[in-house]
Amino acid sequence: MSDINLKILVDHVGRTIIGELVEDTDSTYVLKNAATIYVQPNESGQLQVQTIPLFFKEFLTLDGRES
Repeated sequence: MSDINLKILVDHVGRTIIGELVEDTDSTYVLKNAATIYVQPNESGQLQVQTIPLFFKEFLTLDGRES
């Protein structure tokens, strides 16, 4: 069995985020391979779940934000 400790949280703008918990302190979580989860119904009434890798544009350089 895997020893991966998954953490699911909702950030301040309402995104549901899942990732492998690397470090947990009183003020921060450090997640590895974080992804945003989107859940929506499709045309047939079933739920569609998508996970998209989480990137923060704030940490990129100004040139990197455009590309």
